[in-house]
This record gives sequence, C-alpha cells and structure tokens, in this order.
Amino acid sequence: MRKPSFSEIDSEKLKKLVSDMKQVKKRLEQSGASVYLSGGTLLGAVRSNDFIPWDWDVEFMVHRKNFRRKQFMKTILKDGYNIKQSFLSGPPKISVQSVVEIEIFEFREEEKYYSCSYKLRNRHDMRILRKFFRKPSKINFKGINFAVPSPVEDFLTWRYGDWQNPKETSRSKKTYLTENFSPNRHKKKKKGLIYYTMKLPRKLAKSCDMLIVKILGCCSKRKTLL
Repeated sequence: MRKPSFSEIDSEKLKKLVSDMKQVKKRLEQSGASVYLSGGTLLGAVRSNDFIPWDWDVEFMVHRKNFRRKQFMKTILKDGYNIKQSFLSGPPKISVQSVVEIEIFEFREEEKYYSCSYKLRNRHDMRILRKFFRKPSKINFKGINFAVPSPVEDFLTWRYGDWQNPKETSRSKKTYLTENFSPNRHKKKKKGLIYYTMKLPRKLAKSCDMLIVKILGCCSKRKTLL
C-alpha cells in the first residue's frame, strides 16, 4: 500500500503529526537517547524549514550506545501508539505509527563511522562519518529543538550531493543517496539473511526473516505490527 506524501496531508493532520513528534522525542530522551533530525526531514528543515512535499515519513536518528530501547518501547506503547520494528528485513529501526510513520534509526559506533546496519544483514548499510558528530549543532523545526550533524550543510552535501536544488525523485533511495552515505545501495541487491543460506525467492525470504524476528522476540507481544 502506497504511503501518503506530505502534499496529501491536511493542516489538522500535520498538527497532530507535530504533536506526535514532540511526544516521541520526549520518550526517546527519557530513554537515554540524543535525538537527531535525519534524512529527508532534516533536508527539508534546512532547505525550506518545512517538510518536503513528496516525502512520506519523518526520520529521527539515535546512537545505540545509550539508548534503552525496551524502556522506550514500553512507554510509547503505554502512550497508545502502535509500533513496528525492523531488524533482519532492513536497517535497524523502530517505526511509530502516526499520520505518517516516525522512523527511528539506530546507529552504532565504529572506528570511522556511525553505521546503521547489523553485521548479519548489511544490504541496507547506511553510515555517517563520526566527524559530523564531534560538535553537533541545534535546529528548531516545527517548534521542536533537535540536534543535527555539524556542519549541517557539509553533511547534506556528503549525503545527497547537490541538496540545495529541490528535485522530486522516485522512492528508490539509490536515486538520491550518495555512495558516501549508502555504499551498498549502489551494489546489486541481495535478498536477505535467509537468502544467503537457502537461496529462497525474495518474497519467501522476507517472510522467513520476519518469522525469525518473531522467534527472537524482537517485537512486542502487544500492539506491535509487522
């Protein structure tokens, strides 16, 4: 099912989304996370102080080191939100269901980068040079203060290339992310953890990946959507 873009969302729903963003950020910070604005949300905030009309989600980033995921999951479920998690079938993230999905990407610390991937499954490898986090700066977006990589303009160039000129793109991230940020997206895609060992078709492999997530207890037993 196609996700709606921001150009298709009315003003009342946008107000609700901003309220949900504040609540999710609050719960993340209570769980030990420093919350960074990320992805197309950061790009729109810097370039036009607004959501990108053809974008379809909100993106936050947290460092895995200090993030108490279980605590966050418990409190956000008590707040009445539905959530889903992705670990084996894509980059590690938590999606909070709002007017659009609020995506929370977890990055782990490595020697030169912060990386958003698992060693068993890094087809969707995303990485950011650590230098962009030495002295993070602040940005106010929709009345909410966020940390952002710094210098933010240099980071956006490193991630997107020519980011200052808006260009509507397809929903394939390969078309607008540079190889700096997402090197494996520019390589031939593989079909997942199960595919590596069993050579199953893509759809069946994804179903098996999701089954493994359930078995490992990665998803909450209540209110968690797959």
